[in-house]
Amino acid sequence: MLHDMRRSAARNMSQEGMPQHLVMKATGHKTVEMFHRYAIVSQADLEEALGRVADKDSAPRGE
Repeated sequence: MLHDMRRSAARNMSQEGMPQHLVMKATGHKTVEMFHRYAIVSQADLEEALGRVADKDSAPRGE
């Protein structure tokens, strides 16, 4: 349970725009590798990012 709360807190701080190094300090992650290991990304964030990429790819290109 504590692990889930730590992960949720890290995800919430990241979503609010807190810089990664500060989130890591607040949650006690000592290395970027460990921070990334937990894939602190919500499904909604992933879908939104993929949608932006798809929109960009389908936009008309200038000449």
